[in-house]
Amino acid sequence: MAVIKFDGVEGLVDSLGGVTVDVPVDVYDPSYTGLVLSAGKQEMDGHTALLFSRVRHGFDLGDYQRQIDQRILIQAIMNKALSQGPTKLPSVVRNMTGLLGTTLRCYSIRPLMLRLKVGGATVYQATVPSTTAMVDGVSYVVADEEALSKMMDVIKAGGDPSTLS
Repeated sequence: MAVIKFDGVEGLVDSLGGVTVDVPVDVYDPSYTGLVLSAGKQEMDGHTALLFSRVRHGFDLGDYQRQIDQRILIQAIMNKALSQGPTKLPSVVRNMTGLLGTTLRCYSIRPLMLRLKVGGATVYQATVPSTTAMVDGVSYVVADEEALSKMMDVIKAGGDPSTLS
């Protein structure tokens, strides 16, 4: 299991020399993050990547677009990290330390990255199955526990959770 802490994205992306991100839709968020980007391939430094991972205003899909963008950014970071030569992998792993929480042991991460480098990496993204509810005038997103359990079974089997809609 791995949990990504996006506060470390800026330093990691900068340590990789930036990343290339295929931005799926125009980003226009001058009021919150200040970020304005056109859809298409964008070279991002760490600061821009962090802002990109946080934008949710102005999208038709709102926070769901942010989730999609975060997956795209994670894939771009992985692609760049895996494109580094084997001698640079230890420094990539060190730079990941601040943003990655995992149940893996430290000595397991480097061999895993080498295997990913050889076989490539696939990043799946899915939203927890849910419904919305209004409680005392406040809007909530409520997880569908049964559908979530089915999704976790697919994940545990190594499948793509987005196949469940």
